[in-house]
Parts: sequence; C-alpha cells; structure tokens
Amino acid sequence: MNYKRWYVAEIIEEIRVEGEKENVVHRNFVLIQATSTEEAYQKALHYGKSYEATYENPEGQRVVSLFRGLGDLTQVLGEPQDGEEITYYRWIGLSENEIQEMILPKEELHVFRQYSSDEDADGPDIRSKDVLEELEPPYTPYDPYDPYHREPELNAQEVLAEVERLLGSVRDNGDDTA
Repeated sequence: MNYKRWYVAEIIEEIRVEGEKENVVHRNFVLIQATSTEEAYQKALHYGKSYEATYENPEGQRVVSLFRGLGDLTQVLGEPQDGEEITYYRWIGLSENEIQEMILPKEELHVFRQYSSDEDADGPDIRSKDVLEELEPPYTPYDPYDPYHREPELNAQEVLAEVERLLGSVRDNGDDTA
C-alpha cells in the first residue's frame, strides 16, 4: 500500500538585480507530501521552478529569480504536528563559543525583529515594487499579546526557512558533518 509521506526539500534560488554585481541566494525549505521518493523529487523540482519570476524593484531595476537546483531532499519521520522534529543538522567537536554563536536572543529571532526599509542595505534590493505597493501602510508585525490580532496560520515553509537561517551560518562555513 502506498501511503503519503512527508519530505523536506531544500530549494536553492538565485536572485539577480539588473545593474548589481552581487547576487542574492536563498535556501528555501519546502514541505512536500508524496507517496514515493521519486514523486517527492519531481514535486520538489516543480516547486523550485515555481520560484522563478521576473519583476521590478522599487528603484525600477529588473529582478530575476532563478531556480538553481535542490540542496537536499529529506524524508520526515512521522506526521508533522506541533512540536514534531522536521529535520536536523549534526556537528561534531563544536567549541562552547561556536555553540553560543548559534543561539540568538529573543529580540533577534525572526518573528520579533523590527524591519526597516534599509533592512537589506548590504545587498541588492530584491523587493517587489508591486508587492510593496499592495501592502497596507503602515505594516505592523504580528503581536501574539495583542488580543485584537488573530494568530497567523502556521506556514511550514516559513518555519523551515527560519530554522535553516538560524543554523545556516554554521553549515555554510563547513562546520557540520551531516
């Protein structure tokens, strides 16, 4: 009997901005449900291709997003639910300092960070002009303690991307053994 299993696909996306020397690369983690590893692979490729887009940033520059390939495809053991482990990375021989660098204070966690228009001032502006114009000003982040705001729906892709962001710096430096 073929039953559906969950997989996590690491989608590598490159974004180039017209007139800029530097590119921006995203490692997006996408949750996929499939009956086989081959189906999961094909769906991961499909989702990766769906990231491809061309649009204009606020400065009027052309922005091109390209799917570059898969960084990984991992089967999730069990059914995803609150508190379920999705994936993990393993490091051997980390110093106390390296471990402490992986841990962020609450105010630096993605969900608590305050954003400004120059958030990505150190790189090309990859924001979509059209999307920014659709936002209702002023944009206020979700506050879990505000009784007038509804709790946002959990987005598995965003959760996985945030986990990767937190762990990515150590992994990108080649310090992991997984």
